[in-house]
Amino acid sequence: TMESMRKYCLGDGGIKFDLISDQKLNFPSQGRVNYQDPNVNVAIPVFIIHGNHDDPSGDGQYSAIDILAAAGLVNYFGSSEKVTDISISPLLFEKGDSNLAVYGLGNIRDERLNRTFQQRQVKFLRPEDQQNKWFNVFCIHQNRVAHGPKNFIKEGVLDSFLDFVIWGHEHDCRITPTQSTEGEFFVCQPGSSIATSLSEGETVPKKIGLLEVHGSHFRMTPIPLKTVRPFIMRDIVLGSDPLLEMSSYPGGEEGERLITEVLTKKTME
Repeated sequence: TMESMRKYCLGDGGIKFDLISDQKLNFPSQGRVNYQDPNVNVAIPVFIIHGNHDDPSGDGQYSAIDILAAAGLVNYFGSSEKVTDISISPLLFEKGDSNLAVYGLGNIRDERLNRTFQQRQVKFLRPEDQQNKWFNVFCIHQNRVAHGPKNFIKEGVLDSFLDFVIWGHEHDCRITPTQSTEGEFFVCQPGSSIATSLSEGETVPKKIGLLEVHGSHFRMTPIPLKTVRPFIMRDIVLGSDPLLEMSSYPGGEEGERLITEVLTKKTME
């Protein structure tokens, strides 16, 4: 990961936007955005929240992402020291006449975060002036699909001023934004970049998205990933194959041989 980021994200290239929010508040571990570090030459700045596989833990509550941030490779935001009283400060970007507010919240155990939302203890801190000029994006990494009565986050608990939600953790690739059924915002679910489980959702072609924002308008362009190992899931009814019809199925070793032949043929289709 670090080799790839050094190769593709470091180098010459002017940053064509301004980050005007309090960087010490946005990036408490580093205190400033990486492209303003005089010791690092950043061409493509990366802003990242943690998921459930790299959440802060242990003595000091460090994440693996802290290593990338300390190396000047990423800008790590969205980590909350508290789980019962959460305040989310946005990254405020300006470019031309467009204003982008990016809120982020790294993964917290779903039952805990669900309870905190229900108790109305998750606060989105908005700019004091001209709140309506901002296009508001929220990055979240939680269960979107119910795995129990409290083991997921309902879209309806998110603040109504949000315009766009990037929902991580779920593996199904649903990169095309859809209108939330419980809110006024749109939801984009990028999905996992590789197949990591034997589930039907992993069979959907993997994509990333290029989100362009101008004023209050946005456009998402899907970009297919070309180096992902194909994953195919199919239901096979052995009894429907002519070689394995019950009336002529020989059983025993010959039957096992025929089953192996049929399944081998299926995998080569």
